[in-house]
Parts: sequence; C-alpha cells; structure tokens
Amino acid sequence: IDGIKIQITHTDTNICAFQNKIWFTDKCLIDVEEKIDSIQLELNNTLEQAKEVKAKVFSTTCELCGQEMPNSMLEEGQKTFNLWKVETLDKLNEKAKALKDDLDVEKRRHSSLVAERIDAISNLEESKDFKKRLECELADQKDQLDKLESGFEPVEDTSEYKTLVKEIDELKELARKDNNKDVLIEKKDDLISRLEELNRQYGFKQR
Repeated sequence: IDGIKIQITHTDTNICAFQNKIWFTDKCLIDVEEKIDSIQLELNNTLEQAKEVKAKVFSTTCELCGQEMPNSMLEEGQKTFNLWKVETLDKLNEKAKALKDDLDVEKRRHSSLVAERIDAISNLEESKDFKKRLECELADQKDQLDKLESGFEPVEDTSEYKTLVKEIDELKELARKDNNKDVLIEKKDDLISRLEELNRQYGFKQR
C-alpha cells in the first residue's frame, strides 16, 4: 500500500509538470504567432514597396514643379533615377530576404512548440490514466486488508494461546512443588519460545 501511495505522489508531480508544460507552451505559441503576424505584415509591405519601385519609370517632368526638364538635364536625370531605382530595389529585396528568413525561423519554432504541446497533452492523459489505475489498485488492497482484519481472530482467543496459558499456569504450580530448577527453566524457555512464535503469527493484526 505504501508503495502505491508513493507512486501516486510521483504521478501527481508528473501531472503538475505536464500541466505547467502545456501552460508555458501555450504562452510561447501566442508570442510566436504574434511575431509571425508582425513579420508577415512587414514583409508584405516591403514586397509592395519593391513592386511600386520596380514599376516606376523615368519621367521628364519635374515632380516638384511639374515642368519639363531641360534637355541638358535629361541624361543626368536618367542616370540618377536608374541608380536610385537599383539601390532602392536592392535594399528592399535584402530586407525582404531577411524577413523571410526570420519568418521561416519563427514558423519552425511554432511547429516545434505545437509538437511539444501534443506530447505534453499525451503524457498528461497517460499520467491521469495511470493515477486512476493506481487509485483503483490502492482501493482494492485496502478492501482486502479490511476484510482480512474484520475476519481475524485475536491471538488471545486462539486455542493455541489458551493451551500455552494453561501450560504456563501448570508450570507455575509445578514450580511451587518441584525444586528441580533446570527442568523448570527448560520448560519455561520452551513455553516462552512457543508464545513468541504465536505472537509473531498473530501480533501484527492484534486490536
């Protein structure tokens, strides 16, 4: 019975640990999902910016004043625009690549957390089932012990005990009449030994 109680205590500890694991995993999943959404939003904005830049073409009209550029400035203006477009697209593409890498990392982390949560739930259910079996086994053993104790005959009521008591009384009477101490001591030791053996058989259940 004590062994089963120890197992139940250990199982309770495991159940608590798995419950904490699920709680912590759920918390991490919320954080990761929020981070994934944030990265995905920034990535979408970056890709949209790159799309807009890529669609831009050189205009001979000044964006500030709306006037046509002088012919002397067209070639330089075209070079400046092309350089800006290439550099801007490079930066946006580099940023998009970094965001995609971050997104992949968080998605892998999310998958790992989901797997950990599934394992924790499975282990939790197994531990709960194991605890139920232990509790049933403990209840059965307690019932068996109660039945044994309820049907137990106290050692004082056994015929063996009564016989020994009678022999001890006879020995006491004999001691008053017989001076042969060696014989008396031998008989006494034998009776005490038999009485101790009887107590070992019944004593653990005495009430």
